[in-house]
Amino acid sequence: MTKQTPHYVVGHKNPDSDAIVSAYALAWLHRQINPESNACAIRLGEVNPQTKWLFEQAGCELPPLRTSCLYKASEIVRPVPMVDKDCPLR
Repeated sequence: MTKQTPHYVVGHKNPDSDAIVSAYALAWLHRQINPESNACAIRLGEVNPQTKWLFEQAGCELPPLRTSCLYKASEIVRPVPMVDKDCPLR
């Protein structure tokens, strides 16, 4: 089974509480609407103490920190089907 490419949900580069919580909630909503969704919240910068406190109080983990919204090769690589010389083209 091939893995799905992640669907990143992100606020803005200098995340504050509303940006992080919105990304977190929207990724959660995507997964509720479509259980096969690979939506995941990310953040592009360090969070302030208020946002850390908010997530601690809610018992939730902060979205992972990434330096870019661009995909890494390991996230999008797919297996290439192999055929041998005796395999018909149809």
